[in-house]
Amino acid sequence: MARPSAAAHLSHFLRTTSTPLGADKVWMLLEYSLEAGSIGLLSKRFGGKQGRRRRVGEQMQKLGMAISTARVLYRLMDTLAMIDWLNHLYATSNAEKGKEVDNGGEEAAPSEDGGSLVKLEKAQAWSMLLCASSEATAYLALIGALRIKERRANWIMMWSARFWALFTFFQMLHSLRARHLLRQEQQAYLTKTAPLITLRFSPPLIAEPASASASEPISSASSDSGVGLLSAEEGVEDVEEKEMQKGDKVEQFTQKHSEKREEQEKEQEVAVSPTEFEATMAEFATRRKNLRDGLGEQMGIFPLTLHWSMGETLFPAGSAYVGVLGTISALFGISKGWRETA
Repeated sequence: MARPSAAAHLSHFLRTTSTPLGADKVWMLLEYSLEAGSIGLLSKRFGGKQGRRRRVGEQMQKLGMAISTARVLYRLMDTLAMIDWLNHLYATSNAEKGKEVDNGGEEAAPSEDGGSLVKLEKAQAWSMLLCASSEATAYLALIGALRIKERRANWIMMWSARFWALFTFFQMLHSLRARHLLRQEQQAYLTKTAPLITLRFSPPLIAEPASASASEPISSASSDSGVGLLSAEEGVEDVEEKEMQKGDKVEQFTQKHSEKREEQEKEQEVAVSPTEFEATMAEFATRRKNLRDGLGEQMGIFPLTLHWSMGETLFPAGSAYVGVLGTISALFGISKGWRETA
């Protein structure tokens, strides 16, 4: 297989950054990598208190702060996006409940994936709605667009980080639950199709039963006990009765094996080709990788949300933990977005 050219990589990168989430992850990578790099250059270990390294570190720090401000400004519209997400979740739930009522309550019990995952998504949407609205209010107050005291604005910003931490926690639970359900789905698919993918020819169907032999004797014309011959009328009635019994047995035998034939035909319809099987397994692998990257992204950002929600007291001041964890989280997010836009 030929390796993709530089032009193909560029087109793929533009597809990734064309989505709001993909663009935010790229800016996030730049922001936190610049923060980690500037702290390293300004530290005493690298002689950053004077000279050229200090100037470069200060420039990187200023650029990272500008990107951070731009990302907050861009997220002002997230409140409307969260409202739309909640409307979609509740509309979908109401539609499913309506279908259950129309079906006479036959499907009243919610499915495993349609119950727990939807509840987690609703909790995520509510927590992120509170986070986005709080962050927007605090930011507008800090820049003087709203008449709110700075101390009050900082308090609102802290609560925004706490709602973000709550969202991140729900997202990790969502990813773990989705991984568990994906394993169950893959196992069910393998159990259903693995015995059939090795078939090269259709299995022979059960043949229809042969009709009763015409040469089979119908009645006995004499007996060894000395009984005389049957009358013509009695012989005809006996022949008709035996023929009816044989016809019923043949009909039952035919019906029984016709059902087996239909079952075999249904099993043949489930059989998949090796190419289709490989494509389905590749799709399972892609979904598993996306869940892994999503979980890694949230595990990287979760300590940062705790740090901000505690008044930036979790990590030492001036340490590179924030930059390193933010960079790791951004890399997982870009990996997921890159794969989804392939």
